[in-house]
Amino acid sequence: MVNIIATLYTEMRLPSILVALCVLVLAQQETPGATYYVTPTGAGATNGSDWANAFSNIQDAINLCGGPSDLIHAQYGIYSNAAELLVDGKSGLVIKGGYAGTGPEPGPLTNMPTVLTRAAGVNMRIIKICTAGVTLERLTISGGYMDSGNGGGLSVTGACSV
Repeated sequence: MVNIIATLYTEMRLPSILVALCVLVLAQQETPGATYYVTPTGAGATNGSDWANAFSNIQDAINLCGGPSDLIHAQYGIYSNAAELLVDGKSGLVIKGGYAGTGPEPGPLTNMPTVLTRAAGVNMRIIKICTAGVTLERLTISGGYMDSGNGGGLSVTGACSV
């Protein structure tokens, strides 16, 4: 009798346990974040939605990012910045360079570099990251300048006050 009750209890509960496990697994899967596209000169509506409408600077894309899986694709070329790029409160952000900037998104990679540098006549750091978990891939950081402090090209800290 005990075995029959245990079997009935297990058989009745098994479907609800499976449903609960499926919900738990789906809830833990990372939802894809926003994706933005940047070219050195911008394109189309310059809203970052694809290569045909790419932003003309990386900071515009950084400013729109807010999720833990957001991604910025940067076309190869030179990005001369008049102001320091600031990544603050964007944990999980990934910025990837070296793309051809053509074809279906994100499209093919090239062997041409994506270079982040400062504009002529501007003395500044290139990029400051104030958040843990930010990833930079296939980017060259060049020409940064700091007359005081640390990190002429790149400064990374766990927390910032700007």
